[in-house]
Amino acid sequence: MYTLINRLKNNQVNFFIWYYIVVIGLIVWSYIEGVGDIQGKILLIEGNEVVVHKFKAGYFTSFNYGIYYVFVLPLFLRAMFATYFTAEKLSHLENFGKEEDDQLVKKAIENYSSKIIDFLKMKKAMVLFFALFTFFIYQNVIVEREDYKKLSLGWVQGTQLKSHFINITDTVMLKKKFFFRDNLDLNNNFVTLDSVQVTNVSFASKRTPSTTEFIFFIVFAKMFFALFTTIVFFFNFNILFAVYAFFKEKDKGLLFKSEKYVKTIEELISQVSLSGFFLTVFLYFRYIANSQKGSFKAFDYSNILGNDQYFFLIGMMFIPVCSIVLFSYMYISDKKIDIKGFTLRKLVDFYLPNITFIFIFLIYFLSFDSYFATQFKFVARFLQVVNQWIL
Repeated sequence: MYTLINRLKNNQVNFFIWYYIVVIGLIVWSYIEGVGDIQGKILLIEGNEVVVHKFKAGYFTSFNYGIYYVFVLPLFLRAMFATYFTAEKLSHLENFGKEEDDQLVKKAIENYSSKIIDFLKMKKAMVLFFALFTFFIYQNVIVEREDYKKLSLGWVQGTQLKSHFINITDTVMLKKKFFFRDNLDLNNNFVTLDSVQVTNVSFASKRTPSTTEFIFFIVFAKMFFALFTTIVFFFNFNILFAVYAFFKEKDKGLLFKSEKYVKTIEELISQVSLSGFFLTVFLYFRYIANSQKGSFKAFDYSNILGNDQYFFLIGMMFIPVCSIVLFSYMYISDKKIDIKGFTLRKLVDFYLPNITFIFIFLIYFLSFDSYFATQFKFVARFLQVVNQWIL
């Protein structure tokens, strides 16, 4: 695993060229299949009024698919490569200077600083990566095997939608579970509807592909998403392992006696923080995409593996959390240099990304259970205003 990642981070230009070839290829393919852009209106009755919810469900126009792949996912991958680059540098610190000749300091640095890289060199790392990839292929491809036949609001069900919405003026009652926030409820709780009326549905093209052709597109598109999810979970485990190793290091207090170590690990923390931020953007993009079409539902403890909107949150949350923990520990430690000054770089690299994560986490947290929404009513009301403005 170390060899592969090392090769990729040292050839990032070629990597991103091929990345965009694949992504643009999938987007073009989605338009050929006629599901690159799907949009319409959902009619909801609230009190005596009919409320119109506009939605976009195309492969490219959905925030959590094509738009994220083009504009944000490369930034996460770049931050991840930068993290591994700095971790490698942290593993080979040299020329400490006369004031840092203390052998205990050097020993502590040697024991801890290479743990992120050491994780990649373990045989278990490769096994973990392929185990995760196999699981997510199952979750995203096999599970969708039946979903594509159902009539629902999503690009996976594009051919089914086309067969029901022949004309843009058609209005169809969709019978399945939909989840919308109740704007008349002071707590803004979820309301579950067994059916909704949908109208004004339009598609990228009127072409209806064959079933086999469309299934091939679903498989490739979902495999790409499974690969993305695998990378996120693997990176999450890698960072978590490194932090665990850090707190097991008995001489970790000596690490911060090295000025070079403090500067390098501060750089590493910033890159981990930015990685978490770009994944947080995905969380919110998914929230927007699913909320507007009524598929963002409350947390279900019995279906954590099936409801991947929360499963993904669990799989990425330790990336920003670990950056917060490491920064906090370094902040209160006796250091060779002072890091307590508030700078623009820290604001952009650390504070804003992690404040954003906490904000998005609250959105998901308040969706776990109506009890939480009641206890954090003041937060729920604020989020309601923000979400209505964005949506």
